[in-house]
Amino acid sequence: VLASMASFYTEQQSLDVREGLSRRVQSGLFVTKPPFGFRNIRINGRSIIEINPESATVVRRAFELYASHNHTLDTLGAALLAEGALYCQSLPKFTRSKLHTLLTDRSYIGEVRYKGLWLPGTHEALVDRLTWDRVQKILGQGLYKSHQMIYASELIECGHCGCPITGEKMTKKVKDGQRDYTYYR
Repeated sequence: VLASMASFYTEQQSLDVREGLSRRVQSGLFVTKPPFGFRNIRINGRSIIEINPESATVVRRAFELYASHNHTLDTLGAALLAEGALYCQSLPKFTRSKLHTLLTDRSYIGEVRYKGLWLPGTHEALVDRLTWDRVQKILGQGLYKSHQMIYASELIECGHCGCPITGEKMTKKVKDGQRDYTYYR
């Protein structure tokens, strides 16, 4: 009897948590930690989303630079660092993957992600829709290319995205000096 009561309690608690998360999303709030540029604050025992002024300025500047100043993800990270924009104290420069995640996150136009869907949020948008669309168009065109070596005259394509396979030469330090490696992607 105690085992079945414990099992019922666990199942009921799971349902309550899922319902609570669903209610939170339906009210336009993030289920987890908000993305860079926002922060959670507690008001009357409830977690509310607000704009973090320091990091929101960085987000807006990143979108502006990428949309209208002909930057790649690498040069965007360097430009933000040169302007004094930090990701965090322990990792001051934005990595390429962090910038790509930032530039493709729909949270910055006022939406909330839940179970693979984007729903309207109650938080203020950091980026206007026109800038957002421009950045997505630039990212979608594949203007950013870090790999300069063409493999097999672009006859071999990636089975996932259809882009041609390219190579990138990297020089790495080894025990007796440096060694060149070629990575194909």
